[in-house]
Amino acid sequence: MEREKEGPAEACETNSCNYAEEFLRSIPNAGEEIFYLSVSELANASNRKKLSPVELTQAYLDRSQKLGPRFNAYARLTPEIALEQAKAAEKEIQRGH
Repeated sequence: MEREKEGPAEACETNSCNYAEEFLRSIPNAGEEIFYLSVSELANASNRKKLSPVELTQAYLDRSQKLGPRFNAYARLTPEIALEQAKAAEKEIQRGH
């Protein structure tokens, strides 16, 4: 996976960090405000299957790769772990748990 070898700034440049923007456009009435919703609000939307945990996680990862270097906000992002956990959560939601 080429993305794993790159640092956050390089990954953002090569992938254009457009996933978050595309994802947000796919949700009716969503925009930057989705990044400011509470965990409870996001969980509620996810449990109602209005919001995919995997897509939300990817949007946050893309945003973190885009803004992280600017703010020096992270020691290290772990996208593989985050996406693995999001996929597990999505499976649980689909099973009705």
